[in-house]
Amino acid sequence: MRIMKGVRAGVTALAVAASTGCYHYLVQVPDTDPATEWQKRTVVSYAWGLVGTHDVHPQNCPSNALNDVRTTTNLGYIALTTVTLGLVAPAQVEWRCAKRQEAPSVIHPASARAAGRRHG
Repeated sequence: MRIMKGVRAGVTALAVAASTGCYHYLVQVPDTDPATEWQKRTVVSYAWGLVGTHDVHPQNCPSNALNDVRTTTNLGYIALTTVTLGLVAPAQVEWRCAKRQEAPSVIHPASARAAGRRHG
């Protein structure tokens, strides 16, 4: 009976550890004001990055600009990478899109003088 409790506790601890994030890296602009919620994609690098594509092309960004990007790995991903000696290395990439920026208005000196003559 004691052995079963120990096994159950070990399995529970392993499941909790595998489900939590181990490493998080966040790239974020100051004064963040995203246009979208977090989107995510799991990417896998094969053969130490020599095989396959690892690029993420967000299709949901109307401004074609990113507000922030976060990469995450967890104990399960680390175990898979270790067991395969780096042949398979997964990670999760998350992003939020930036809001579309209004183009700044440009006042040309010649047109400003002409407007001043009309009103003055």
